[in-house]
Amino acid sequence: MEEHKFAVGHVSKQQRDWQVAEENSLLKERAGLINLFHKAYEVAKLNIPLWHFPDMCLSDESLFLDDDLTTRFNLGAEAYRNRNACRDFIRFLSGVLREDLLTAVKASPAYALGVDESNDVGNIEEMVIYAWFILDGKPCTRFLGLVPILDGGAESITQAIFDKVKAWELPPSTFVAFGSDGCSVMTGADNGVAVRLRREIQLALGFQGATTVHSDVVTRWLSKGESAESIFKLLPALEKEFRTQSKDCVIAATLHKEVTSFTFLATLAFHKDLFDKLNKLSVSLQKDTVDFEFAMGM
Repeated sequence: MEEHKFAVGHVSKQQRDWQVAEENSLLKERAGLINLFHKAYEVAKLNIPLWHFPDMCLSDESLFLDDDLTTRFNLGAEAYRNRNACRDFIRFLSGVLREDLLTAVKASPAYALGVDESNDVGNIEEMVIYAWFILDGKPCTRFLGLVPILDGGAESITQAIFDKVKAWELPPSTFVAFGSDGCSVMTGADNGVAVRLRREIQLALGFQGATTVHSDVVTRWLSKGESAESIFKLLPALEKEFRTQSKDCVIAATLHKEVTSFTFLATLAFHKDLFDKLNKLSVSLQKDTVDFEFAMGM
């Protein structure tokens, strides 16, 4: 009987039982980690403070305590239910999402970058970077990331932008426009960020000809009002130009489709009327002697 206990068949069954138990444990842990990633994504998407992450895990798991889903719903080991782990989950997710986004930007026939810099709650200079590009034949805007900068000067901002263009392996040849808030640091005629970017792109492409980076997007009231008014007046000429070039240029075809859509025309007309009022209000409030009743009457 003693020899029978250690027979090959019995040992193999014990090994199989152990292997099954181990595989089930690993599958459970894997499912738990996936659920933790989903929960971390929810935290980031809804802008929930990280310290709420452990309580959110506990409350969500408690919903299934008396349910038949208990055996397959869990949120992994306790070691990963803290705000530091949540921060790591979000960092991993953002890396994967950014890779997909950068692939779409690289595949676009043209793209533009928009930036704005500010200090965070720790008084650290940071800059937000957005990308405008064409996806499935339509122009779209996507957030690329927050970038730390040395200071708010044009040199630091330009260097940070170009460092990211190289790090993300974005092609300089299709970088066609730069957007900003229109301040002197961004739009200075001699040493603004836009001018510096033109130089950097020219050096990257190995020529000193015409720049590939075009005019800025200015977001102040007066400039927006003037832009809306100009586009409204030039719309027939723009439509004709885009239509003429659409046969040979994907960008022109996309722009022609956009400027002739009802949504674009209605939005343009609305902004033209809106900024006409806002411009007058802005100018009146900038006078040395401001009559509040007069401003309210506008």
